[in-house]
Amino acid sequence: MESSSSSSKVTVEYFDPSSVYPLISSSLLARLPLRNLHWKSTTRPLRSIASLHVELIPHERPALPPPSQSTPDVSNTAESRESTASQDDGAAAAARPRPGGRSSTEPQHLANVTSIPIQAPPKERRHQIPGLRQTPYLKLYLLRCDDNDSYKTNARRQVREWIKTHTTPSNPSSSVTAQENHDAFEWLIVHVVLPSAFTSAHTSVTGGPGSGVIERRSSTRWPGRGASTVLEKVKADFNGSSKSGLDRVAQIRLHQTDIPPHLLPDSISSTDTQSDEAQQDPETAWSDFVSKLRSLILTSFDRRVGQYEEDIRQRDAQRHLPGWNFCTFFILKEGLARGFESVGLLEDALVGYDELAVGLDAIVPDIVSPEGEIRGSIFNPYTQELRQQAQTAWASMKRRASRDDSGDDELDAGWDKEVDNMIPLDDNRKKYRDLILSNNISLFDFRCYLFARQMSLLLRQANASLSRAELRIRLNVDLEVLTEGTDLNTRPPSAGRIGVGDGSEDVLMLAELCKRAVQFIPGIARIMRADLWTAFKEVIDDEERQEVTQIVDHIVCSWISSSVRQILAETCTAALPIAPSTLLGTQASSAKMLAHGGMGSEPKSIMPEPKTMMHPARRGSLTPRQDGPLVPPSIPPRVSSAHRGETLASGVEELAFYRAELFLLQRNALKLLGASRGWSTDLGELYENELHPMENVSLDDDKPARTNRSNEETMANKTGGGKAGVDDPLLRGALESRDAFYRLYEVLSDRILRHFGVAAKAELMEATLADLAVLKYRQGDLATAAGYFSRLEPFYTERGWSVIGTSMLQIHAQCLKKLDRKADSIRVLLELLGRSVAAEKKAIARRRDGRSLPRRSQNAKGDLHEDDVVLADGYLLELQTYSKELPRNLTISLSKYFGDLNVDTYPEHYPDRDGFQLRVRITHLLPDDLAIDQVQVRLVAASGNYIQDIWLESVEASMLTRGVNSVWVGTHAVVPGSYIASQITIVAGKLHFTHDVLSNVDAPATPIASTTSRSAFSISTKKSSIITYFPRSSALSAKVESPRRHSLDESAVVDVTVSTGWNHVDQAELRIRAATAGLRLQTANLHESEGRVQITSRPRPGVLELGRLGAERTIRFKVPYAVEKDLPEISVKVEIEYTTSKGRFFYSSLSSIAVPLPLGVNVQDIFTTDALFSTFAISTASSVPIRLLKATLHARKPFDVQSPPPWSTPLLVFPQQPASLICKITRTATADRLSVPAARSSTRLALVIDYRCLDEEVATVVESVFRDALHDGPHEDLSCLLLPALRSRLRSQLMPADLERIGLLGEVPPGAFDSMRWDEPLKALPPDQARAVRGWLKKWHEQHLPIWLSSDAASTSNRTLTLPVEVPQVPVVHTVDLVLVDHEGKPLTSSPTATVGHLLAAELHLEHTRLWDAPGVSTSEAIDLVYEIQGDSETWLVGGRRRGHFRAKAKEQVRFPVMLLPLRPGHLLLPNVTVQAVGADDGTSEGSGTARVSSQLTQSTLPVDGSRIDPSIARTGASKTTSSIRSETHNRSQAQMVLVLPDIQSTTVRLDPQSSSTAGSKVTLVDTAGRVDGSKQDLPASSWLWSTGMMEEGSA
Repeated sequence: MESSSSSSKVTVEYFDPSSVYPLISSSLLARLPLRNLHWKSTTRPLRSIASLHVELIPHERPALPPPSQSTPDVSNTAESRESTASQDDGAAAAARPRPGGRSSTEPQHLANVTSIPIQAPPKERRHQIPGLRQTPYLKLYLLRCDDNDSYKTNARRQVREWIKTHTTPSNPSSSVTAQENHDAFEWLIVHVVLPSAFTSAHTSVTGGPGSGVIERRSSTRWPGRGASTVLEKVKADFNGSSKSGLDRVAQIRLHQTDIPPHLLPDSISSTDTQSDEAQQDPETAWSDFVSKLRSLILTSFDRRVGQYEEDIRQRDAQRHLPGWNFCTFFILKEGLARGFESVGLLEDALVGYDELAVGLDAIVPDIVSPEGEIRGSIFNPYTQELRQQAQTAWASMKRRASRDDSGDDELDAGWDKEVDNMIPLDDNRKKYRDLILSNNISLFDFRCYLFARQMSLLLRQANASLSRAELRIRLNVDLEVLTEGTDLNTRPPSAGRIGVGDGSEDVLMLAELCKRAVQFIPGIARIMRADLWTAFKEVIDDEERQEVTQIVDHIVCSWISSSVRQILAETCTAALPIAPSTLLGTQASSAKMLAHGGMGSEPKSIMPEPKTMMHPARRGSLTPRQDGPLVPPSIPPRVSSAHRGETLASGVEELAFYRAELFLLQRNALKLLGASRGWSTDLGELYENELHPMENVSLDDDKPARTNRSNEETMANKTGGGKAGVDDPLLRGALESRDAFYRLYEVLSDRILRHFGVAAKAELMEATLADLAVLKYRQGDLATAAGYFSRLEPFYTERGWSVIGTSMLQIHAQCLKKLDRKADSIRVLLELLGRSVAAEKKAIARRRDGRSLPRRSQNAKGDLHEDDVVLADGYLLELQTYSKELPRNLTISLSKYFGDLNVDTYPEHYPDRDGFQLRVRITHLLPDDLAIDQVQVRLVAASGNYIQDIWLESVEASMLTRGVNSVWVGTHAVVPGSYIASQITIVAGKLHFTHDVLSNVDAPATPIASTTSRSAFSISTKKSSIITYFPRSSALSAKVESPRRHSLDESAVVDVTVSTGWNHVDQAELRIRAATAGLRLQTANLHESEGRVQITSRPRPGVLELGRLGAERTIRFKVPYAVEKDLPEISVKVEIEYTTSKGRFFYSSLSSIAVPLPLGVNVQDIFTTDALFSTFAISTASSVPIRLLKATLHARKPFDVQSPPPWSTPLLVFPQQPASLICKITRTATADRLSVPAARSSTRLALVIDYRCLDEEVATVVESVFRDALHDGPHEDLSCLLLPALRSRLRSQLMPADLERIGLLGEVPPGAFDSMRWDEPLKALPPDQARAVRGWLKKWHEQHLPIWLSSDAASTSNRTLTLPVEVPQVPVVHTVDLVLVDHEGKPLTSSPTATVGHLLAAELHLEHTRLWDAPGVSTSEAIDLVYEIQGDSETWLVGGRRRGHFRAKAKEQVRFPVMLLPLRPGHLLLPNVTVQAVGADDGTSEGSGTARVSSQLTQSTLPVDGSRIDPSIARTGASKTTSSIRSETHNRSQAQMVLVLPDIQSTTVRLDPQSSSTAGSKVTLVDTAGRVDGSKQDLPASSWLWSTGMMEEGSA
């Protein structure tokens, strides 16, 4: 089921008795390989095979006697055509004629070839293990027969003998065993028809149904019966009669152009032509043949796969039985995998090998001991080849030791150039399959073979397979460019791209191969090491163990290097955009940097960013990080995800990453070899040997001490001088000298770095840079090493790798010190000091917790522990020396260089002046003392309020020693509030150590100090760290409040009150500012309302400069203001800078004032002929009750006011119960209305209301009682802390219901101590003082339950509000009176009684006055008036002039008779009467300011006497458009009522007891009698029926 080589091709055997294969070979090979095959198994999904190569081999048979005629040798021709076709299709091999398949001389005329007797093939011994045999998938019989007679005579018999002899296993009728199914094949008879032959003229092929071949038959002498062709006879004889059977007969018709001229038979001329139809038939025949070829090959393959899978399942089920052998199982399953490989199913083949690898891993723990020794009988304990190599190296080392010199390198290493060790991973390196089958293989060889097979499949999938010669060329080129320090795919164009892929490879498959190699090589190296030790175990003793260890290391490292080089060479592709190396340009970097004094700029890197090699470079604001001029030009820029605007092809990053890992394995092998010679590149060894060398102290004083470095050199000379066992030429060259070793180490590191750059692995790039930095330090290139360290510092700092970072920083500091770079040295020294402080902090924390950790222990982030002490002696002094030369102050992190910082939360007042001070405790952890100039602390508001920040500073310089130091800081600012220490600064010369607490980030560093700390240090911002400052009660203070007297006809003002307290102020600057958007303070109109003070100047708006003020002075200013929109409250900020004999001080406060008034007033006016009655409703504007003390309406000419008498007690107004005040307003008798000017202000009166808000009253009374208690007690200085707290808690606890209860009862319950939440303000006091104050407050609460409201105590909360009241101006006031009269026309003196349906006589009296019109308006002329009686149509029927128009003068009474007819009984109100004054439409109507209303008289009403209105009046009114004059009506009869009774005196009904009504007896109304004339009314009986259940009596 497999071929001899690993390629996608199957074997097809042909039997050519007539020697026609040379004629069809060129046409057949032109149609190969087979394409687009689809295989569907019952146990697997559909598989597609893009192309399948076919290897045609002849059937081997005994040599025949030489024929009578000879033909030219066609073997070379056929072979040439096969090779050409195979190369065109990409196949590795082509079908070639085998030796013995055909003689060199054959008949030239092939018309009638003598038949060759068919002999049975020699009996082949079938191997018991399937998978080791090579058998064809298909056997072809090439039949040459031109007529039926020859077919009957010879051809049919030969074909039948061939089938019987060679195709028995494929006969469906015979029993087929499992062994035969492993070699299953199909057979096919191919009838070859030459051009111009007899059969060509008589027959044509038929390809079966759907083949498209048209069969032609020649006419015969037998009518009605066609002659059979040779093809039909062959099909009839050998195809079988089953419809489901396979078609095993095909025909190939050759065109004469398909045959070379020298091979044409004599009967065919090269100039003969054929018809178009004859030219089409060969192509159709070929298509049919190729189709059958595909189908039969897949059929054989399917049978083989099915049998293999069945055998594998059986063998796997027997895994736990005795005698089961993994090697036999491996060969069986590998046969299936190679079968998949032979047909091009590489993925399935790889899966098979992966499953075998998993199976091998499962049994390895059972056969390998914990010590690494091989046990059991499955694998050999060691590899014979490795043992021979180790013995040769051992002998070489012995010879070198005996000669005591290096000798010949080749003899020293035992290196045989004839042995090809450049390709260690090759499945053809040994006969691995035979070794596996014979159980004579080691575990090392087994794993190498398995991985080599997997690698071969992956390379084929990646289209990157190389021949052995090509691979050797690529390895030689790679060896050359490694020596030059470049790469295969980065060589200049002039050098060519020898051995590099063309970029068409599948990089994903190459990445998968490299990934597997990274996992495979370390594991196989351990197996190899155990293999070698097992081989040496019996021939060495303990004294020789060190030399053997070196040989084992040499052999293992050499094998690792060769394996890595092989894989890297095979996965090298142009699709990987590796930037060119710049190692040659780095050698001069040190000289350039030193030439510029260490601070000059260097040339930029000439290496482009890896991502931009395939895409244009991205230009924008986001650029890769540049770390300054110290970065060498050879360092590629770090690539982050944010800068990857363009993406690489899929798999490129993965391939670059795993290739870098392979380079890392190779470099580790080199590093191990160099370590044995003392050529170290390790950072730890550099730190211990160079910076802190340890000395060996001899007990004998006569012997000098030796350092570790001399010991290392001695060890290197003793054990590391030879190269025994090093077969890899690259490593051998690196071991020539220290410089060669470092050179190769640098080249490999450069490759790793550039590959990681393409893979976008920033962290791995930094780790590689660290290795290069150590290397440059070893080489003495300090400038380049410093550049590397400068780039690496942020990387290690951000990730908290303190152990590595500290060692690197100390080496960096040594570099900079030697280069005399003071500015850079400051940065590095600061970082080292920070590491030292961090170590001290952790040690203190562990000692505090009582914990101890083992030496050199680390957590996940690599933090330093107690034993990882950073030696910082002298660093601080050196830092202070360097900082003196800085051009500007250097701001650095405070928390990184100091221990605990504690700021006291209890301010202490100065004893003789305003302000306060705090104590700061600083823990200094560095061994050197630090002289500081000043300590600064910034306080910011804790609650985010608009409060001025406060800076506290120390007065004197001090010296910080190791331990805890106390420093006092103070301020002259008087700004009450709660604060948090947000920033602390320690000033030491030009070094400013700063820490910002609120942002939890250290202060932004200046460019020279670009370090960032992630220290756990922070000052807590919880409530326990809040600093509450309250001034003394005797300190200067200011407050802003609403004025006590407020008038609405004046501008709004606020009162600003300033109290000097105990201060004798020499001069002061008062600043009043608006703190609310939309508030405009009119400070230009500011004036004093209380106290006398000299305002020296007003330099700016809102700023007043005041003169001298004595102690205990209080001044008050009134400041007008305006707002752009309605605001619920306004905020005003007051700042005062004042100077006393104690110094300069600052005060600031922010106050909020409610803008809306706490009460509202509504007025309702009632006009009469000679007076105006105004009702004022006073209500609360909020839920807080108010107490009205007095309300008075003040008179002003020409009006006189009569107010109600004052209240005997204040009136309490609740939100739902407004108070009313009724006032009578009349004009004075002496006022001449016509002479008074029509000024609007002359009609205004003033309503003055004295009131108190109940919440302010309660607060004032309680504060007064509390203040008196403080004054008499020991805590008078705490009034500024306790009084605001008491006021805020009272307002928050008093709900509207509580205020109503307090207003009704007159007592205030201050509440219990716990309900007042005193603990919050008491946190501002020290614990001892807080306990004393808490006891005093509890006692006060117990003594004051409740507190009675007192008018005297609350008088300070009295307020006065003045409201302007305008007297309305009405042009006309009507007086209407509807009078009931008797029959004589006299008014009725008593309340009348009327009857429904009977008329009532009435008289309408109309009169108007112009008394309330605007002053200066004439009232003597008559005006047009219109009245209308408006009565409910269901209540009254009005007779007479219901609507009328008349003209009258002021105070002229007009009467109109009216008849009223009541329509329903009851107490009825008289109809309403409306009167309107109308004027002309030209605007000449009297009365200023009246609105125009268009109305028209449309009808006249008949009066009672039957007369009509004057037609001229009616016509005049109808023809003019009138406008209404504003007026008021006083209706005297509006509330008069009339009792109306029904007009029924008696009623007669009849009861019918015989009625059948279910509700009771039937009641019938007979008649009724009226009150007036006693007439009877007969009503229909049907409308007066009641049920006796509803009415028991018959009359009413």
